[in-house]
Amino acid sequence: MKPTLSLFVFLLLACLILPIFGCPDPTPQKEQTTQQDGAPTEEITTLPDDPPERCVGNNDGIIELKEVAFVVGASVNVLRNKAGTTVQVNQQGNRDNEGNLVWDFRKLPLDQKDAVRTVDPTGKWFLSDFPDATLLIPIVYQGFSGISYQVLRKTPTDLLLDGIVSDLEQPEQEKISLKYETPVPLLRFPLRDGKEWIVVSKAKGSVAGQPLTSTDTYQIRVAGRGILKIPDIEFQNALRIEISVQQRLLGGNSRTIYQILYMAECYGEIARIESVENEKDPAFTQASLARFLTF
Repeated sequence: MKPTLSLFVFLLLACLILPIFGCPDPTPQKEQTTQQDGAPTEEITTLPDDPPERCVGNNDGIIELKEVAFVVGASVNVLRNKAGTTVQVNQQGNRDNEGNLVWDFRKLPLDQKDAVRTVDPTGKWFLSDFPDATLLIPIVYQGFSGISYQVLRKTPTDLLLDGIVSDLEQPEQEKISLKYETPVPLLRFPLRDGKEWIVVSKAKGSVAGQPLTSTDTYQIRVAGRGILKIPDIEFQNALRIEISVQQRLLGGNSRTIYQILYMAECYGEIARIESVENEKDPAFTQASLARFLTF
């Protein structure tokens, strides 16, 4: 099986939308709706009996670690474009009459509801390789029918990506086990406009019984603070995080992709835009994925 960039594309998006506890005041734009049929049905853990500590944001445009809750067993609804389609976007935003940076995605033609969930790593077969895992996030890995996870770990300052694994150890053709030699800090707190970092790490392991090695370069920067408008809600002082990742496979082949995260205090990631594969322009306007928080 030929490895694909999707393995590392999804790994960039570790900070998924989590339950909201005492968040800053967003502006609702319509009544809440319930999740429609057709959401993923993979088996996951349920919400914990005890809620996490209440998040109290100060809406200052700086996101501290205590202002984002990474909750095991959390589940939220998202609105996205259909898999395999592209959508035209303005992911860099515009200035309004008062000079505020605004990202307005309310009119994007997104009509598919989905769910994002986190999973408890306790008892999983791969814990000997990832003993300090904090939570798992299911992903789709092309060519595999089973569930796969990105393995994440929270420290006092960072959210680290340790690797990717399959839910099941057997059969061999459905087994994935990849680990970064150096954990990748996807998020470095506090997040503030202008902060940036570059990380190079080697991933080693196996996919479907075949060895895989790649060297991945992550360029991450907080590039903008402004007003985010999505179909169900509006946020002041959101942060735009631009992520560029280059995967260089053993043998010299390389691939590049951009991902844009929009984050807010207590909500974590509230919107996501992904470029098409091998996009060369950081100001790209054609997205392979647009995904927003919904209710």
